[in-house]
Formats: sequence, C-alpha cells, structure tokens
Amino acid sequence: MKCYSKRCVNILTLVLAIVIFMQTNLLMVKLLSTNSKTAISEDIQLKISKLEEKLNKTQESDVQIDEWKLIIPKINVSGIIKDGVEAETINNYIGHFEDTPTLDGNIRYSSSK
Repeated sequence: MKCYSKRCVNILTLVLAIVIFMQTNLLMVKLLSTNSKTAISEDIQLKISKLEEKLNKTQESDVQIDEWKLIIPKINVSGIIKDGVEAETINNYIGHFEDTPTLDGNIRYSSSK
C-alpha cells in the first residue's frame, strides 16, 4: 500500500517519534537504576566505614592505661595517679578511688602531699 499523502506521512512520523521516545525512556530508566544502585551501595559502604571507625575508637578507649598523670600547669603541679587510696599509694602517688570512673563523670582522687 502506497501512502504518500500528507496525512499518511504525518501519522508515520508520529509513530516513529513515539517508538524513538519509548526506546530513549527505557534506556534512561536502565541507566538511572544502575547509577542509583551504585550510589546507594557507596552510601552504605560509607556508613559501614564510619561505624567501623567508631567501633575502633571505642575499643581503643577500653585499653588499660599504663601510666596516668594529673597535670595542673597553672600552679606547676603534676603527679602520677594509681588506683587505690591505701596509705602506701597516697604517700607516693595520687590515689584514685576505684569506685569512681576513670575518664568521665565525678572522678575522686586522694593524696597526702
């Protein structure tokens, strides 16, 4: 069937435009879905690495302190802190009450000097 009228050419052009439009949309959907999966994957990896860093910092803070010092530069005083408040400890060091925290909160010390 030969159809060279203006109406047939316009209909054929419309059909071709719709086909090209549909193919372009399908291609874009596929590209965007793979890019968004990659972006989501990278976001998840970033969150995992941040959580691992926090975990490592927490584990490092749980390490036993070998030598613990109290330094007060304004009055030029410094001393080594040891756990316990027995006479032997507080005569030589600054004593730390063991029932109090070591880093945060209300920390109590004792000394005889």
